[in-house]
Amino acid sequence: MNLSDVSKFERTSFQIARCYRDERSKGDRQPEFTQVDVEMSFTTQEGVMQLIEDMIIAAWPESLNHIKPKSPFPRISYSEAVKLYGTDKPDMRIPWKIEEVKRNFTICNPSQKNWLKSVENQKIIDELGLTEEDVLVVCWGESDGVNWTLGQLRNYVAEFCGLRSKSTVAAHWVVDFPLFSFEDGQLVSTHHPFTAPIESDKDALYDENIQKLLQIKGQHYDLVINGVEMGGGSIRIENSEMQRHVLDILKEPIYEMQHLLRALSHGAPPHGGFALGLDRFVAMLSADGNPLTPVRDLHNPYGFSALGFLRTSELT
Repeated sequence: MNLSDVSKFERTSFQIARCYRDERSKGDRQPEFTQVDVEMSFTTQEGVMQLIEDMIIAAWPESLNHIKPKSPFPRISYSEAVKLYGTDKPDMRIPWKIEEVKRNFTICNPSQKNWLKSVENQKIIDELGLTEEDVLVVCWGESDGVNWTLGQLRNYVAEFCGLRSKSTVAAHWVVDFPLFSFEDGQLVSTHHPFTAPIESDKDALYDENIQKLLQIKGQHYDLVINGVEMGGGSIRIENSEMQRHVLDILKEPIYEMQHLLRALSHGAPPHGGFALGLDRFVAMLSADGNPLTPVRDLHNPYGFSALGFLRTSELT
């Protein structure tokens, strides 16, 4: 965020930013990447998301019009995405959903008559509407672990069946992320400490109950295309005292943010932004919508990146 974004002048800025980040845990990322940074003042979440949709549609190559997504992009809440797909970046081209079975399955039974203890096969088939070509996978345990496991399995089977390499595109927004998460015994920002809560949850910021703080939703939005997070952004906190309070909740050092708090104290407009992973976006287009092609594997006959962005090592 630039301090000019919290000035009293309406403005929208774009910049192509070269970034460096250790993302070795993500197999489709590389430490050096390019993103389109968009910052807006006097805006709302709806305003930012509409601008990004318009930008995506306008930048879409004519040669790929047959897989061009239609605007407006569908939206799904974070909680619904995790519940139905086991991830906050589901590939919507995969037709399978996670379904909660309200039955007490206690132990697996290898018998051919009954798959599960005291439950007849036909009852399960009728209850879930299964056909001869369906596969039923039952998983039990804590909901977070179960959803994550089934979400990973969903992607793996879809990759094996070729569903994720199809030349189709499904773009959607994931919204209503939790403002805070709980990691290693303390509250942390799900996105970053400058994300504003949704309007109806602002009063809950001042509740001392951690469980209530974890229920607060933030104005954070991710753009997901074919199961890949193409970018994300948020509406920022514009009130100096609220920002100071959030930093206190997170136990972040206030002295490092004095310049921002002073700027906000003079009266800041609503402001927000978005960062689009340009490498990932162009890689997806170059592969006709296949999200499984890593950026680093795309090269032209001259040995340079097919994206047109030279690596630092190629400049020396």
